[in-house]
Amino acid sequence: MKPRVKDILHVLEAMAPSSLAAPWDNPGLQVGDRDQEVAVVQLALDPTPEVLARAIARGAQLLLCHHPLIFPHVQHLDAGTFPGMVVATAVRAEVSIAAAHTNLDAAAPGINTILAGLLALENVEALEAGSGEAGIGCIGDLAAPMPLSALLRRIREVFRTAALRVVHGAERPIQRIAVVGGSGGSLAAPAAAQGAELLLTGDVTHHQALAARTLGLTVVDAGHFETERIALEHFAPLFAAALKERGWQLVVTVDLEEQAPVTVVT
Repeated sequence: MKPRVKDILHVLEAMAPSSLAAPWDNPGLQVGDRDQEVAVVQLALDPTPEVLARAIARGAQLLLCHHPLIFPHVQHLDAGTFPGMVVATAVRAEVSIAAAHTNLDAAAPGINTILAGLLALENVEALEAGSGEAGIGCIGDLAAPMPLSALLRRIREVFRTAALRVVHGAERPIQRIAVVGGSGGSLAAPAAAQGAELLLTGDVTHHQALAARTLGLTVVDAGHFETERIALEHFAPLFAAALKERGWQLVVTVDLEEQAPVTVVT
């Protein structure tokens, strides 16, 4: 017997409990039928029309995204605009859409612990957000201090990008690193308070950069999409293994054609 959407969401809940999500977040089933049988699960970062079209083409019954399709501020679902067009298409195609957002950020293994592993950080622990959202990022140490130039080369390789925005803090070798996939510029203060010399994240604003610089904290903005997408690719086989442990023969794939909505033009 094939598992149903609710069965797969139960496994996801065990790996990334919804209790870990930020109060403003909306993880879980976004649209669909909990009793729908599933043979193919497609993972992606964003539930865009293009991502959904590829999931349908690949025969997926469940599209699992990192970013939710529906947030509390959504008041109308118009089939001619986003996100209503995605909801309408998903219903017609009988594809359920679910999300694991800040709960997956805070989980272990999750977005941030995976990123810490990719950077070979040791002694990894939760980064306290200072607002009741414990563990939204993590912090750890390199085996030995590294010059910033060498570390930037490693970050470019890990995230497969040459586009890094850097806030230069104190001139010193880097060993203790805070990691926050996605938008983590607001966590400069707690990162510095826990001894971080560098914060790796995405979507750093002008004023967040100024605040970090006053703290002597180096910040590397590697991009929202780039910091989360690479982690999602590494989460996929972990999720597939958890499903396989239940004896389910499912196909779990990642949408490798998904592109960042913002590109760098030189």
